[in-house]
Amino acid sequence: MICLFTLWMSIFSSVALAASASKTLSGGKGDIAWFAVGSGSNTVRDPKAIVDLDATLLAAAGIDGRIFGPLGFSISIAGMTSQGFMKYDYTSPDNTHYTSSRMKVTTSGVSLQAGLQISLINMSFVRLFATGGGFVSSWEMKYESESPIYNSFPDTQYQVSQKDMVNVGTYAEAGLEFFVINGYGLRFMGRVANGRTSKVDALANKQMTLQEVEGLVAITHRL
Repeated sequence: MICLFTLWMSIFSSVALAASASKTLSGGKGDIAWFAVGSGSNTVRDPKAIVDLDATLLAAAGIDGRIFGPLGFSISIAGMTSQGFMKYDYTSPDNTHYTSSRMKVTTSGVSLQAGLQISLINMSFVRLFATGGGFVSSWEMKYESESPIYNSFPDTQYQVSQKDMVNVGTYAEAGLEFFVINGYGLRFMGRVANGRTSKVDALANKQMTLQEVEGLVAITHRL
């Protein structure tokens, strides 16, 4: 409960800061604030056949600002969680080796995205846009056995979670939004992100290369 509260506070605080930055860059004219929910999938490109993750995007919020003409920028923050399975391969500081062919894994984290945006269509009631940029996210991975695998480990020094993991990469996004009344509207977005994580202790100290494909629905408001 505390973690969820902290996540929401981080999202709204970051959006407030983004709104302030947006007004500085664009004078606040034509800026759009949005809040979205959605889901997606995670494909582990490397190491292949070792990790299987299904991702769900819990929530995202951001600010789209205008620079000049159809060119603008987008700043957003998202909270994500995913579940799946992995091949567990961990070596402790005292050189004890722990392995499992199938271990349940849960990930959770917060991601910050920033990019340039171009409005392909920008009318009073509809807007079509494309965005490209980079992201950085902080993860925690937790491991749980679905069978008494832990009982076969030589001792209890195995790793049950890893905090402060980092995933860095690029993303591309396209969206269509309709403004309904008093500046409020509805947005539909699709996003593809490719990133590489820091080393995962329980994957024999290997990095993961990930591709995330997400679909989101957002409520928007012209500022």
